[in-house]
Amino acid sequence: MLAMRAKSGLEAFHGPPVRSRRGNEAENVVETNIRLLTSAATVHGPNACAKRLDAFPEPERRSPIRRDADWSQPFQRAGSETGAPRSFQRGFTLIELLVVIAIVAVLASLLLPSLAKAKAQAHRTQCLNNQRQLGLTWLMYAADHNDAAVPNGAKQPGDREQNTLWVLGDYHSFIPAFTNDIYLLDPKYAAFAPYLRSRASYKCPSDKTTYVLDRGKPVPQIRSYAMNSYLGTTPSIGGHISPLYRTLRKTSEILAPASIFLFQDVTPQNLCTAAFVVLMPGREPDTFFHVPATHHNRSGVVAFADGHSEPHRWRDPRTFRTAALGVKIAHYDFSPRNTDLAWIQERTAIAK
Repeated sequence: MLAMRAKSGLEAFHGPPVRSRRGNEAENVVETNIRLLTSAATVHGPNACAKRLDAFPEPERRSPIRRDADWSQPFQRAGSETGAPRSFQRGFTLIELLVVIAIVAVLASLLLPSLAKAKAQAHRTQCLNNQRQLGLTWLMYAADHNDAAVPNGAKQPGDREQNTLWVLGDYHSFIPAFTNDIYLLDPKYAAFAPYLRSRASYKCPSDKTTYVLDRGKPVPQIRSYAMNSYLGTTPSIGGHISPLYRTLRKTSEILAPASIFLFQDVTPQNLCTAAFVVLMPGREPDTFFHVPATHHNRSGVVAFADGHSEPHRWRDPRTFRTAALGVKIAHYDFSPRNTDLAWIQERTAIAK
């Protein structure tokens, strides 16, 4: 009778046994407590056993082990009213990961053109600054040499040309002038060298192609710019000068310096001499000798004799010349009624 009461009281405290690993542990606890209660009743009498049962507070008699708990699911929320499995953080599913990758790809496709445009704009700004520095150097040289324009033309070391050009450069046959910066930075070879010591000032950052190869590999050229062949003209390029136009050897002879171009960046595989040779009307019929660069988003950069520089967008498709690496773009390119060539000729020289 007492044992039954004890077992009934313990079941009220622990709940009925659950047949699982943890349920067996609970049943063992029940049996142990029954033996303890029975022993207490034998030694101290039934009232002691009843007092032992009454010693358990009422709220604690409700068992935390539910009858409907599924102990095959070992992780449950403590005190859960439903016995639902505990929730844990998990990683992305494959579908979610693919969605994220697709979103990133779409964003990249939207951003990359803007980044490329910003990079091209930065390159053009640097080219504008380079030519502005060249223009200021040209003015400084004239100020130090009694207003004389710096010599300009074509030259190799030791040839018949006695003048020191603004930089040393000859036709395509003289390869060292394309790659050896001594011809930019040594005063022995370059009249600009005492004034402008930065190699980067002679190179447009958008100039990526080259005429020069070494064992089949492209070698970057060190110069991108050339000077108006009618300014500071030397006998070395006299064969390209029209007798109908004036060559200017002093800066004071330029009556409208804002309308006479001083420097231009040249299509890299067409670049050769220090002079940007322009074949004026009356000398050759609508023909390019040097072709302006077009790598600034179909534009070039032009510096003028008053010291300012500006971008100019080319219009005629024939102005856009390309070739494979290591292949030069030849001179004397016939281009009748080319509006870009006409624009350059108008800003090259003054008719006599």
